Amino acid sequence: MVTLPFLYIVRERTLSPVTEVIAATSHACVLLPWFDAGQTDHITLIHNRQLNGVVESPSWPEETAATSLMSRDTDGSESASTIDGRRKGACLFCQEYFMDLYLLAELKTISLKVTTVDMQKPPPDFRTNFEATPPPILIDNGMAVLENEKIERHIMKNVPGGHNLFVQDKEVATLIENLYSKLKLMLLKKDDPKTNNLLSHLRKIDEHLGRKKTRFLTGDTMCCFDCELMPRLQHIRVAGKYFMDFEIPVEASHLWRYMYHMYQLDAFTQSCPADQDIINHYKLQQVGVSTPLSPSLLRTVVQHITQLLAR
Repeated sequence: MVTLPFLYIVRERTLSPVTEVIAATSHACVLLPWFDAGQTDHITLIHNRQLNGVVESPSWPEETAATSLMSRDTDGSESASTIDGRRKGACLFCQEYFMDLYLLAELKTISLKVTTVDMQKPPPDFRTNFEATPPPILIDNGMAVLENEKIERHIMKNVPGGHNLFVQDKEVATLIENLYSKLKLMLLKKDDPKTNNLLSHLRKIDEHLGRKKTRFLTGDTMCCFDCELMPRLQHIRVAGKYFMDFEIPVEASHLWRYMYHMYQLDAFTQSCPADQDIINHYKLQQVGVSTPLSPSLLRTVVQHITQLLAR
């Protein structure tokens, strides 16, 4: 297995693959459910996103994260809290991937190691190799797979248990689509129409859950859609309340019951950032840091990662 030079890992053996070990060093915090690796094929995920030309605050990165996926062994770095540089940051998309991988670790199909990287003061090797902010990139035996949907499809086909996690449900996919953009518009415009748009969307999700009468979006077992929705609901609760005094209506009883079930699950609680980090996440967005990415720079990053894996 290739260990990328910026991963600083403290290891402790645990009794269960779903037992969390948080180990602090001067460089990082590590989440480490432990297995013995049984495979040697290497898959690396470079995770980073930009929204509307504005880079999300350095958190579990939309900035930059490198995650190595193996059928039974998974490493990862995530951007740290923008407050203390150690805790999990508030990147929505990275929490979603964290939850996906945590669920696979619970199924004992992978082991999961997550290292936080302070993107305000990244280690020198990390800064040298991953200075750019590429979109999500999956590198499997030298082949780069771009775009979220293709990455998910690759995991679904190549990682044991992935096909159970990435279910196909067009109705649910459409239902939760654009929820986050409505939160961002509400925080940006701060007017009644945008607030009502978000409320209307939440009511539709509540109605869906009421019709399904199940614990989660597609049934009584969690799937990728739950890993996508719940972090967004948490941001709506925390950021909406702080910036707009917005609250999810108590009348949305099915949605509140859904959130109650999610709050009981390790996959969510272990990946969830602190409220302060979510609030700081949006405060930094108000400042606005633009970091455009050129195609040539993206190609350079992909080539460099491929060379590292070939060593």
